[in-house]
Amino acid sequence: MVNLEKYFQKVQTVIGSTESADEIVEDSWLEVVKVLSQTAIECAQELQGEEKGFYFKPPRDNKPGYVLDYEKAPPGRLLALNLILSYWIGWAHGRSDALNMILKAYSTGKLDYDEFKKVEDEKKAAEEG
Repeated sequence: MVNLEKYFQKVQTVIGSTESADEIVEDSWLEVVKVLSQTAIECAQELQGEEKGFYFKPPRDNKPGYVLDYEKAPPGRLLALNLILSYWIGWAHGRSDALNMILKAYSTGKLDYDEFKKVEDEKKAAEEG
């Protein structure tokens, strides 16, 4: 498992140095976002190293598929960002329902994708048949 505490500490440091722990001030919050972006790149690289794989974008709409490193692929980078933020929320937020909210959002997105994929497959079958 990726060392999320390492990335959490980087985020905590910038939150403290920008005095964003108690209230977000937009000008200094941009520095937090930059650190989040950089830590997501590092975390995505670590994820890729653990999984020893790449992100494969399948062919679609007459465009060929291709392979990307995790930090260059939106799903890989966003997964890393989500893991870091989920760790931070678990540590800092303390809401007992935070995990349920995260899981519900993921499940809803997965169901929406499954429905989208089903419609796409039906269209393709109709075009071929």
